[in-house]
Amino acid sequence: MTEFLQFLVAHGYVVIFAWVVLDQAELPLPTLPLLLAAVALAGTGELSLLGIFVVCTLAVVSFDLFWVGRLRGVLDGGGLRNRNSWASGDQP
Repeated sequence: MTEFLQFLVAHGYVVIFAWVVLDQAELPLPTLPLLLAAVALAGTGELSLLGIFVVCTLAVVSFDLFWVGRLRGVLDGGGLRNRNSWASGDQP
């Protein structure tokens, strides 16, 4: 366990970002133990609690925005248009 905590101290925010993105991609990763370890490191002063919150929020929002644009439509002209509606010929 100490090797993991040392690795988390050295590469903390990158590991948290990647882990949360992979969790959002529905991979079976246990995110709660990682976040608990990160918060424990924030309690010791190794990581910032605000930094952990910001990195998790950026990971979730960026992944969700990617999949909204990729699977559900594209942003065009200020409105969200469905790709299926373009197939019927009513392009903007």
